[in-house]
Amino acid sequence: MIGTWRHLDETGRLEFQIDWLTGEALETSAIEGEFLDRNSVQSSFCRQFGLRTDVRRPEPAEEGIAELMVDLCQSFDRDDARYSVRPASHGHEWAP
Repeated sequence: MIGTWRHLDETGRLEFQIDWLTGEALETSAIEGEFLDRNSVQSSFCRQFGLRTDVRRPEPAEEGIAELMVDLCQSFDRDDARYSVRPASHGHEWAP
């Protein structure tokens, strides 16, 4: 994947990222038993990145997974206490 990334221009990188995120979103949702429309999810990612899309409006679940994943990717390495995981007082549970 890194080799491919290095040979892409900015547009190609954005398309690659949207395609990869779309696949991840569909797989994640399927694990949870929710099956989303690929084109709507991809359209939602395009909107998240400020790209023009078709006039069709995705369902809330498709828009939500795109928003969640973009936020996750953008905040992944941010040092923010609300994203930390620490042991609960019982010692065997995890609490946000």
